[in-house]
Amino acid sequence: MTQTTYTGRDAFMELLVQEGVTHMFGNPGTTELALMEVVPNYPQVQYVLGLQESIVLAMADGYGRASGRLSAVNLHCTPGLGHAMGALYTAKFSGSPIIVTAGQYEAGYGLTEPLLYEPLVRIAEPLVKWAVEVERAEDLPRIVHRAAKIAMTPQRVLSSSVCLAVFWTSLQRWFWGIPPAYKAPCNPTPRPCKH
Repeated sequence: MTQTTYTGRDAFMELLVQEGVTHMFGNPGTTELALMEVVPNYPQVQYVLGLQESIVLAMADGYGRASGRLSAVNLHCTPGLGHAMGALYTAKFSGSPIIVTAGQYEAGYGLTEPLLYEPLVRIAEPLVKWAVEVERAEDLPRIVHRAAKIAMTPQRVLSSSVCLAVFWTSLQRWFWGIPPAYKAPCNPTPRPCKH
């Protein structure tokens, strides 16, 4: 198996491409700057900028309703997720397939209870099929592939089509590309979901 070294941000974008994501909607903040630096390197994913998080999630919901295709939404930490909750509620009932990510401060900084930090997974859980915080770099491929499968599961099977993956508590250095870099297999093949 060929091994390729990725930074977290490149690995995340590559995983979205592998899952067929062609549109990412977002309103980036400081916790998303690393991701924004590499988005231009992935022309197969069109980044759609919105000026407020509820609009961003509503655009992804509309895209999902119209196309039936998986999209990604990138929100800015707790205020971003908070602003998007109304649109997330709507997307829950429309069944739009969306992977929602939200930036988060690294774990050590979170212990100081900074202004923009809250437990994002607990906030989102009532409105999404699955919510998880990425705590180890090696879990990123498994989490993104699982989130895509869950998001694409028909609404009649689960209560909504939205998944939330919270980045970057212990991944800040890796996400920015500061060693050690994660060695991910090229083109990992996801296994089919069994019901």
